[in-house]
Amino acid sequence: MSDYQATLVSRGGEIVRVWCITLATKPHPNLEILLETAKRNGIHVNILGKEDGRRQGLLSGFGLKLYYLNKFLGWLALQPNSEKDLVVYVDGYDFMFCGPMDELVHAYNTYDVDILFSGEVLFWFKAGRNKQYKKLPSGTQGPYPHLCAGMFMGRCKALEGIMQREYDITTNDQVWWIDVVTSEQNALINKTSATSMDVDRWGLLGTTMWGASTHVEYSENKKRFYNRISGTYPTFLHFDGGSFWKSLLPEYANLYMGRKTKHYMIIDTKYVYFGEALAFVVLCVIVYLLWRGYSSLRSCKGKGVGVVFDGKKSKNG
Repeated sequence: MSDYQATLVSRGGEIVRVWCITLATKPHPNLEILLETAKRNGIHVNILGKEDGRRQGLLSGFGLKLYYLNKFLGWLALQPNSEKDLVVYVDGYDFMFCGPMDELVHAYNTYDVDILFSGEVLFWFKAGRNKQYKKLPSGTQGPYPHLCAGMFMGRCKALEGIMQREYDITTNDQVWWIDVVTSEQNALINKTSATSMDVDRWGLLGTTMWGASTHVEYSENKKRFYNRISGTYPTFLHFDGGSFWKSLLPEYANLYMGRKTKHYMIIDTKYVYFGEALAFVVLCVIVYLLWRGYSSLRSCKGKGVGVVFDGKKSKNG
């Protein structure tokens, strides 16, 4: 762990260490995009779990994120003067930087909280099980009101304290963090906790692209992406939401890095949703037809099929 490196940022007249970390248990071309775009912006990304080899997925272990985050925080807590250090977590396979760390820290300071999560447009269905979720400091305001666990940042000490909660390898980190944020907010109201959390509802940190691809355009003059909804130049683009959105990452990265692109097209999300709905309907029709065919075969097998040969009726089955 001695190979870990921090990015130094000036904050309030003093130099603060910012530790950017990601989890990547397997090699992937999108991981190289993360590292390349981070390097362009002077950000060092520390890769956790490089030798692990286990697959990350909804059914196979998003809890690995929590495990390796906790392990890193344990190491960081032992380092001298780490109380004021900031930790930035980003997903490894669907994320690119497009701005420097000092802009990210400035946006974080705007909210004046211990831990800040990136926000997104869409409301992930499992979050609905916690009715207290909307009772966060900024309510449901802003164009990106919903928590995204694929990017967050906070003070080392605050994060270390939170990570003492129970989880395992199969834990869904998105649901886990929503439960944590909600319970901590209630505890803060009741003055039994000193850890404050919120969601970047105004898109000041960066842009989570699921449902928001039409919000972002490329500025040839600035050589930066511009979010016309938040009125900011995002410090990152996060292509969460499934394989379709991840497939857009290389093209956006090529544009940002000044390389030739096969095509550059802002996808209108309503067409994406229409396509997904149409595919679901087609799948349902296919399943129905297969079920009807199977039922017919079983019916024929049970009753037998009358067949006439040379005027005589025989029975098969």
